[in-house]
Amino acid sequence: MLSKRLPHAFSQAEAVHCLTTRRSILIGYLVSFEPKDSTVVGHLKSFVANSQGLLTRARLYCGNTREPFAITMGNQKFYIITKPEDVSVVFRNSTTLTFEIFAQEILHDLGCSEPAIRGIPRVKSPARLTREFHVHHLFPGNLLNDIGAEFVKYYEKTLSIEYLTSQTKHVTRDAYFGKLLRKIQPDMAWILLEYDDLAWKVLFRYPPFLSRKMRAARDKVFKALEKYYASPADQRTDTVWFTLALEKEMRKVGVNDRDIAIMAMTIYWGVATNSRKGAFWFITYIIFNPDLMAIVHDEIAPAFMNAKVDQDYIANKCPRFRGAWEENLRMTAFSSSVRYITEDTIIGKKILRKGHRIMMPYRQMHLDESVFGERVEEFNSERFVKDPGLRRYNMAFGGGATQCPGRYLATQAIMVFVAMLIHRLQVTLDLPDQKFPDAEEAIPVLGIMDVKRSEDPSLRLQLRPISEE
Repeated sequence: MLSKRLPHAFSQAEAVHCLTTRRSILIGYLVSFEPKDSTVVGHLKSFVANSQGLLTRARLYCGNTREPFAITMGNQKFYIITKPEDVSVVFRNSTTLTFEIFAQEILHDLGCSEPAIRGIPRVKSPARLTREFHVHHLFPGNLLNDIGAEFVKYYEKTLSIEYLTSQTKHVTRDAYFGKLLRKIQPDMAWILLEYDDLAWKVLFRYPPFLSRKMRAARDKVFKALEKYYASPADQRTDTVWFTLALEKEMRKVGVNDRDIAIMAMTIYWGVATNSRKGAFWFITYIIFNPDLMAIVHDEIAPAFMNAKVDQDYIANKCPRFRGAWEENLRMTAFSSSVRYITEDTIIGKKILRKGHRIMMPYRQMHLDESVFGERVEEFNSERFVKDPGLRRYNMAFGGGATQCPGRYLATQAIMVFVAMLIHRLQVTLDLPDQKFPDAEEAIPVLGIMDVKRSEDPSLRLQLRPISEE
């Protein structure tokens, strides 16, 4: 029997498809830990239990050639792309591969109306407008420093020991929506975190009876934002250009409060939840490396010579600090990009069939030794300093036409926050022999990995003497 020829760890519950040059065929290689009756849902249960574990086992079993392979989740087949060259081909292909269909499905499942999803004829869809406004506001040379200044004001006001545990969750809410949203829903940040823990169910289109908790948290966020947009405009002036401009354009084409709230939520969710996780890991890697802490403290010092914090200096003129940030992204990014195949498409030497989907799981690429060198599973703050060219393979913010338009803001805001923290406070491990916290790799997320619930490090915070600031 075939099962007797398979490695011990593999069962016959689910199938991984290795692709032939001419056509995709199902071969009898079965890669999973699931019992036999899980064949009804394909690889979905294995993916949810440990997504990276499933993908790694499938890749290795297909010979570790990094050629495309396929897994089935629910009733959907996903072609998995892990080779940087193939990813570049996908990003350049806007003819037979599209993200638009996938985005429309997500918005539909979130409850957006059809006119809001598809847009009015001869008018750009609200989703496309959202991206274009974000590019205008959050790219260098536009209005990035304006919103960055709002973040700095918030940090300066709340960067004290008692606020540190919560401020990165609230800063995005206040910067994007002002004080009114805080008044409407004081617990918005915590509700959003509850939603974020289960938001992967949106990606895989879980039915309502399997996603009640996620939908309950999501609806609380929608309700608060809908009430916010239904409030008089003169009560919502203490916000950034992006929020006001997007609402104005959407109202021009007749988008209602509920749909505006859903569109806004998709942006708020990504920025607020990923920023706090990105900041957590960045701080943690530095704290566990005292030599790096000393280097960063000295390198960022010129940014604080004047009364105004020099955000550009921190983000772009501190190579060791920036290199540590890039390595932090490589180590913790758990995101994937997805495309829908509208026509049979050749990627590498394989044919990917129409009607299926492509998934590009970036963690699989970030741990590729042929790209990033030896010991890829270890944090090396000098990796990107020694070879800045590696940045083009760092896919934490995605790539191509769907690359995150908020990547410059996220980088600047988190780097400035961590720099201000290190400049003002002595941050050390409360117990020197603490183990570095483990990431929660088993749960699928749509951005940065979370820390395991029981793994938060214990820190000691002290104000630095004025002479050290």
